[in-house]
Amino acid sequence: MLVAPGVHHLKIHSRTLKPARYTNVYVIGEKEVIIIDAGYAEETDLDKLFHLLEELGKPRVLMNVISHRHKDHYNRVNSIKERAGAEVAAHREDMGPINEGLSGLYVEKMLRGGEELKADGKKIRVLHMPGHTPGMLNFYMEEEGLLFTSDNVVGFGTTWIGPPDGDMAVYLDSLRGLLSLKSTRLCPGHGPIIDNPSQKIEEIMKHRFQREDQILSLIGGGISTSQELFNKVYVKGEKIHDSLYTVARRTIEGHLMKLQKDGKVTRQEEGENSRYYVV
Repeated sequence: MLVAPGVHHLKIHSRTLKPARYTNVYVIGEKEVIIIDAGYAEETDLDKLFHLLEELGKPRVLMNVISHRHKDHYNRVNSIKERAGAEVAAHREDMGPINEGLSGLYVEKMLRGGEELKADGKKIRVLHMPGHTPGMLNFYMEEEGLLFTSDNVVGFGTTWIGPPDGDMAVYLDSLRGLLSLKSTRLCPGHGPIIDNPSQKIEEIMKHRFQREDQILSLIGGGISTSQELFNKVYVKGEKIHDSLYTVARRTIEGHLMKLQKDGKVTRQEEGENSRYYVV
């Protein structure tokens, strides 16, 4: 799929979280290209990428950029490196976990955010937008109005934010940063392309604040442990699929951490015995 002239979008099947079934891979450029997020796939599915490169006339692959440390965004970068070359790039905060996951292949270029990458003259600004992970990278093509949001903004639903990788307060700051950009289309890490950027980001922020208010109200009503909150919000409330239980629990923890930082709740005891109370 062509997102814009010289910007291609591929769906690569991945072992990601429901309801997603694939990771979005983006190829920017035509004679020289930069690839964003190789994704996890069987070799037959990853052939979609190499078929596209064949159609483009076997361009020089300048860089494989990994948006963050979660494996569904980089697990097949090894194959691309072997077959097409190019250095592997990621943010310094996520390089360690990525290197461990690559099993012998290492991130060669460290990004910090603020860099400008170029492919066929197209300018790609690197944005450090942490919160989902410490080293989350997003990418902005101002002339085209394209904003590549990885898991910060996905095409359906919302992403999970919580320990050990995430920080809810930092994530919301990153969303505010994305909202300030003049984008016309969002290119997410999962799900369809988004044509209403501001509305989508505002919806996510509203959802997170509503969830925070809900948790605060439940704590005020006497529900004081993370497990009790999880049961009330997700098991008895929204009744999510059990495959999402782990990340839902982490998101509850993420909200609790933010409420503590904001001075709205206090925690007593540690670990499984932790209980939270409204300040």
